[in-house]
Amino acid sequence: MTIVKFELRKEIIIHEYAAYKDANELINTEIGELQSGAIFTGLKWVDGILLKFTPLPLNEITTKEVIEGRVHWDHMAFAPSANYQERISTGRGPTVSVSDVSKNPTFVEVAKSIKEKLLAEKK
Repeated sequence: MTIVKFELRKEIIIHEYAAYKDANELINTEIGELQSGAIFTGLKWVDGILLKFTPLPLNEITTKEVIEGRVHWDHMAFAPSANYQERISTGRGPTVSVSDVSKNPTFVEVAKSIKEKLLAEKK
């Protein structure tokens, strides 16, 4: 018999973040100078939050951390974004492709923490 286990992440450790006022500000800052017609991927949307993150590279130490349930993000950028849009036009050429990760429990917890800890600070 095969045993199947679900061991969700215990911690997401974010070492640095940038908070933007809205999706346009995040996109215009984070995508840089992409050429017209280019498609930018890597943005995630969950529960009213648009985000982009860069994990620490996998090596012996970070792999051990992942196995123990801890994931390290070197940097995260986020902005409030009420509604999910699969594609966002920047108005200057590039198109941004956004993934809806609202079914992923880890991203749901990240969005909840952003709202409770980071967006609440600004009020």
